[in-house]
Amino acid sequence: MRGPADFGAAFTALLEAAGANPDSVVRALNGALSRNTLYDWKKGAHLPNDTRLLLQVVHLCLRLAGADTDLRGAPRDVRGWLDLLAEAKQIRDNQAAWCVSASGRSSLRGLDDSTLLSAAAFLENQAKYFLGTLGNLVVSRRARADQLLGQLAQAQDSRQTPRCVARPKILPAGDLSVAYRHVGLLRAHRKALLGVGRVDERVLDSISALRGLLEEIYGVRIVFLGEKVLATGNGGQTPGAAAVVANPDIDFDPRIQDPIITTTRVLPDQGRTVIVAEGNPPQAVAPSGSIFVVTVEARAPRAVILHGARVVVLSRRPPRRACMIKGVAGGLDVRRFDVDLDCENPQMRMRGERDFPLTVSPDDPEEFWVQAVTAANEITWTVAVDWVVNGIAGTTMVNHAGPPFSLYPVDLLIAEPGKQSLRTSCDYGAHEDGCPTLTLKKLGGSIGAFSSERGPEFTGISALRDMLRGG
Repeated sequence: MRGPADFGAAFTALLEAAGANPDSVVRALNGALSRNTLYDWKKGAHLPNDTRLLLQVVHLCLRLAGADTDLRGAPRDVRGWLDLLAEAKQIRDNQAAWCVSASGRSSLRGLDDSTLLSAAAFLENQAKYFLGTLGNLVVSRRARADQLLGQLAQAQDSRQTPRCVARPKILPAGDLSVAYRHVGLLRAHRKALLGVGRVDERVLDSISALRGLLEEIYGVRIVFLGEKVLATGNGGQTPGAAAVVANPDIDFDPRIQDPIITTTRVLPDQGRTVIVAEGNPPQAVAPSGSIFVVTVEARAPRAVILHGARVVVLSRRPPRRACMIKGVAGGLDVRRFDVDLDCENPQMRMRGERDFPLTVSPDDPEEFWVQAVTAANEITWTVAVDWVVNGIAGTTMVNHAGPPFSLYPVDLLIAEPGKQSLRTSCDYGAHEDGCPTLTLKKLGGSIGAFSSERGPEFTGISALRDMLRGG
């Protein structure tokens, strides 16, 4: 299998073949990701959990490189890159050495039969879910695949694990494209665990193998109650450290798994203005004054202290020409933070109520409403939440389900429209030929930057759509 270093070498070769660098890619994708992310991928570090951004970069670079360019061993198609990413993650996770045994089977031998049978039922149920979901997609490929993919993208696949699982207590969204590649293995191991009544070597093999598949699909390690894992010190895992029993009530290491879960929504201000800026492709952007709602929940089984939240500006640039449609005015009452992104070091200023530090726990989440404004530049930005748990400090970067937040200086489109060239002549559904909104609609993209009431998207939807269509 190919590891993170192989992924980094292939990604570097792809950029060179395309004659691109991280800065040019960021510009071409309108700031959908940061240059630091691309430099990390070149080094094989911080491998992406959301494949959408990676595939955007891959599609762009393959198009720039052309069909005859030597990629020096880098994959030439989407499936090849997804396979490479999956293998690199698997090698990375194996090197983390959560379990005493590289295969994970020896760590299962110390568990009692009751826990193992509960674990087998949990794994079998997860395999059943993915097989059922993918089966519906494949059977309905031609007639209803797009409709079903849309329904999946609107569903929130985040669920509590049973008592037999020490980590994680909440499963994140599964990557359906990874599950799609392993349908045969999911089916085989699910069959081996279906209705088992006693534990033998075959059952241990299937538990270990199916756990490995689900870890790849979910992108997290799965540890069973009572299973031995390596002890950690303040600096991370200690070579030669003794194995200790995993306990979900006390054993949580925030250096291995983020202790908080963040979800975001983008809500309009009272004007409900829709803006689509020119680009390749055009991009729906949130107008200045939009409200960014960040919900913070504790993944850790204990309270997490939030010491603060701060804005991190990723890029500023002059605003692009844009299509603006004014909506119907509506009211939103709750606004808890203000931030002016035109400041050199923007600060989140709380309106009344208590300020940091705050505490979140599994039964006591927190929600921040951030109203962001800009008057001069288009800005991409994110929110950094600083926390402490188990005596360990860290930071979680909050974004819009993968891409960073965006903000557009809407006042430049409203004031004196006849004296500046940024605003198109579109209004109230009547669009000029070739405006960004019409172009984005032809490409099948959404013209809305605001969130609906549905939950966050599954990962892997775009990749799965390509696979179902044979792309």
